[in-house]
Amino acid sequence: MRVISDPPRTLSLDLAREHVAALDELPRPTLVTCRSGPRASAVAYMYAGLRAEADPEEVLVEAERNGAPFCKFDDYKAWVRLSIEALRRERR
Repeated sequence: MRVISDPPRTLSLDLAREHVAALDELPRPTLVTCRSGPRASAVAYMYAGLRAEADPEEVLVEAERNGAPFCKFDDYKAWVRLSIEALRRERR
């Protein structure tokens, strides 16, 4: 299954929904890849944080600690935070 999020595609809540829907349907273990890493790592951390019901700030701290490639980009960190918060609200 492919969810394309190559630049210049804007990271959005709709894109987060697409990724979550795709990841929910795939068998485990699941591989999430990206040519350079930041988008895939942002998706992986967003999804894992959402499923673990983790606080978005804790997700970002853990990502920084692990050296996740998306942490070099403020807009990716904001997308992870906002996506977790918004998707969590939608599921309530």
